[in-house]
Amino acid sequence: MIFLPSRSAYLTFLETRLATVGLSCDGLGALLPAALERAAARLSLDSGKYHRDDAGRPTLRTAHYSQMALLLHDLARAAHLAGDDDTADRIYFLNVGQSGCDLHYAVDLPLRTHCDHPLGAIIGRGRFAPHIAFVFSDGCCIGNNWGVYPEIAGHPVMSGHSAVIGATEIRGTVVLARGATLIDAGVVEDSMVFGSGPGLVRRPLDRERAAALIPFAIADVAPPA
Repeated sequence: MIFLPSRSAYLTFLETRLATVGLSCDGLGALLPAALERAAARLSLDSGKYHRDDAGRPTLRTAHYSQMALLLHDLARAAHLAGDDDTADRIYFLNVGQSGCDLHYAVDLPLRTHCDHPLGAIIGRGRFAPHIAFVFSDGCCIGNNWGVYPEIAGHPVMSGHSAVIGATEIRGTVVLARGATLIDAGVVEDSMVFGSGPGLVRRPLDRERAAALIPFAIADVAPPA
């Protein structure tokens, strides 16, 4: 993994941020190396131009807040799974404060998650299949309606301020236009979605067009046999 400007600069920056919630890189023990390995694995699959250097190598950039949001989520989730919810809460608090992005550690995001400018996004407890690709941006929301959460079994590409709520199941590739909202929409598959409520419009989306909108190779994210 390439760190810009350097690994030491990256870790010093992270150390400074962690100190604001009473944590340190050393105090996280094995959680931090594991989170950095997961970040490296994610970025090796992500073709986004801001996640690679001039030679095309996957790159962790100091103070790249979209990358940092996902790294902090991975750290908080690892702490939670290790039974340390105090540490998980502190990292979650830091993530919301530094990125304005609400990624709770109870949410098991797929490895192939990509976000651009995730300010104000709230990614709640939808059920994400591990093999999928997930792309979101500013103000996006995934959440429940009367305690029912979405089932994300396909590849959602969420433009700014779009939402997937309640009894909705995503299959294939579903692209939500800016502000589009799916609430208790049932199965939505291989579609472009515009509007919300009575004005909701779904248009068929072919796989070739879908592949151009996702920074992960579609062939690599097929469901397991």
